[in-house]
Amino acid sequence: GQMSNVGKTRKFGQERIYMFDQRTGSVAH
Repeated sequence: GQMSNVGKTRKFGQERIYMFDQRTGSVAH
């Protein structure tokens, strides 16, 4: 699917870029 809502999230004390896939509802790191 097309990636959108690109942003950053903190996980396990580490800042990661995430992209939310609106079509599949999955998050690709």
